[in-house]
Amino acid sequence: GNLISAAASRFGVYNRNRKADRLEAIVRAVDAKSVLVVGVQPRQNQPFENIIANRMAETVDMFVPSGILFERLDGRAEHSVTWSNFLVADGRHLPFADGSFDLVVSNAVIEHVGDEPDQIAFVAETLRVGQNWAMTTPNRWFPIEAHTRVFFKHWRASWRARHRRQFTRLLSKGEFASLLPADASITGGHWSPTFFASSVRES
Repeated sequence: GNLISAAASRFGVYNRNRKADRLEAIVRAVDAKSVLVVGVQPRQNQPFENIIANRMAETVDMFVPSGILFERLDGRAEHSVTWSNFLVADGRHLPFADGSFDLVVSNAVIEHVGDEPDQIAFVAETLRVGQNWAMTTPNRWFPIEAHTRVFFKHWRASWRARHRRQFTRLLSKGEFASLLPADASITGGHWSPTFFASSVRES
């Protein structure tokens, strides 16, 4: 109901600010001047949307937000200002040369890009265009599903198969790790709401 929705929204703001803090620490560690954020929308209608992208925009000299435009599921009007440099791009086929960015960030995107082959391609492009990278995804085994806010139902493969508009493939920690290079650092335990993975070469 409304209470659950309000609580989820407050947690979303808190969780994204925590992730933005970690990303700002990475920016400092690698002395990043350029950041590509993959898989964002240029407008928002929830207070927790685009927190990470906006924080990155305030932190680095060159910030590029990118994503695929899609129709909102909830039918509500969007608000907020469109970034003037928003780039429409598929995260599986990024239009950049190798190593173009000091840091590539994707927050809760990989579970939307398709099935395992699409997720492999998404990771490969992230690694190709970024000298450093950071990626998050919701934990499939967390009791509340992040996109639909249901309890426990998402633990059933049959239920997940019926909700392909909200996500394409939710990941366990092991499944997430299997998509990433062996040297990736992954934080988040069995009951964590989110996994945070990165590979950073400190300057």
